[in-house]
Amino acid sequence: MLPAQDVESVWRDVTEATEVRPALLAMAAGYRVSWSAVVNRVRNLELIDSGEARRQKANSPTRGDFLAVLGEQPVPDLEPGATGKLWRKAVLSAWETGAITAPRAIELLYSALTVDELPTRALEEPLP
Repeated sequence: MLPAQDVESVWRDVTEATEVRPALLAMAAGYRVSWSAVVNRVRNLELIDSGEARRQKANSPTRGDFLAVLGEQPVPDLEPGATGKLWRKAVLSAWETGAITAPRAIELLYSALTVDELPTRALEEPLP
């Protein structure tokens, strides 16, 4: 997740203790990984000692930390309740073939659509 070469490249610019946290924040945001993953990677590469790793892990960054250092906060891949494109296509395909009901489709799409907005279905008429 965090290539050693990239981490070491960032770390070359860290010359003072006050630059440790901003460097960690930049890597966490840039690689979109958790705070503990960044701290563990830097520790595993022996760029910080175990005491510094414990201090950093105990002080998880807030949105304000990212804003203060980077001017922005990391953007999540998906917001809570959001679904990916393939998931939406699969749900709507299941709806169109009659495999799931309208309420279930709406539930699986986290109410991104209403029943009236579901695509039309081309179900065959049942035999008499």
